[in-house]
Amino acid sequence: MKSLALGLFYVVTFLYLGTGCADLLVTAPKIQSEKSALESFDSSITLCDLDWVRRHLKAYPQILKKGNWHWPPLYRAVGMNHVELAQILLDAGADPNQLNAIGNLPLHLAATSDSAEMIELLVRYGADIEKRDEISKSFGSKGYTALARAARIGRAHAVRALTKAGAKMEYEREELSALHLAVSGAYIRKPVGLESRYTSDRRSIDVKVQPCASGNIKVIDALIEAGASTDSLHFDCVSVLDTAIKHFDLPTIRHLLTKHKDRFDVNSPNFNGVLPLAMAIRSRVALSDTWGDRDGTIAFLVECGADTSRVPQYADYFKQLKQE
Repeated sequence: MKSLALGLFYVVTFLYLGTGCADLLVTAPKIQSEKSALESFDSSITLCDLDWVRRHLKAYPQILKKGNWHWPPLYRAVGMNHVELAQILLDAGADPNQLNAIGNLPLHLAATSDSAEMIELLVRYGADIEKRDEISKSFGSKGYTALARAARIGRAHAVRALTKAGAKMEYEREELSALHLAVSGAYIRKPVGLESRYTSDRRSIDVKVQPCASGNIKVIDALIEAGASTDSLHFDCVSVLDTAIKHFDLPTIRHLLTKHKDRFDVNSPNFNGVLPLAMAIRSRVALSDTWGDRDGTIAFLVECGADTSRVPQYADYFKQLKQE
């Protein structure tokens, strides 16, 4: 009897432990499989292997939410400008408004890449065209919308796609409008080379730069065609034309007063009662010492019909110019 009871004890214990071991054997591979799947899915995104991406999404529908993505799969697809991959991820539930680790958004990245097709795809799947990035806030702004960023850095295709989707071109009173950003962006300079310079105690590197107005001129056209106001003022009551004049940005001034001459009047004072010619004569901006053309700007305003009799400072300026 005693041996029978002992035998039953061993049988029950074996069955209990066996069941537990079986559970471990069943669950452990799943845990390992999921971890491997995340790594494999990550690789398939990097390699743009669409077949493997689809397989992973089918086998693990929650995989987009499982990973601790510093650079979400959709963001990476947008960065590679891979529209088909982005659509596969969006169809699987990827969030088009998910910030990456540094506060950037897929729509903003598409705008930076000037990809109209990608922008249209993201908007179709619910990307918020007025959502502001977080990364720009670290530089003291309230964050840029995708259109504001595209306008500032001269991405004309992106600007057209975003305005077509209904993006706002005017922002809060203390902020620059999209058109102001396009004009002010024209005097942001781009690096074209490096130049070494030695001083007594250290060696420094100077970045040689040149103006990058051409891309922004296309953006200016796109915004005006989309209905952007040429009369809007930003917080210090500076108009779009004033912005270009203050920086002696002759290529942009020339473009505004020729192609869009019906929208700008060289004899119309701004909100503060200052005429464009008077502003050009008064302005003293550090950029003029690098590539801004003050004399060229003043001459062109006069050529466009600026009334010199309404600007007392012009006589002194002209006299000084002749002496030089």
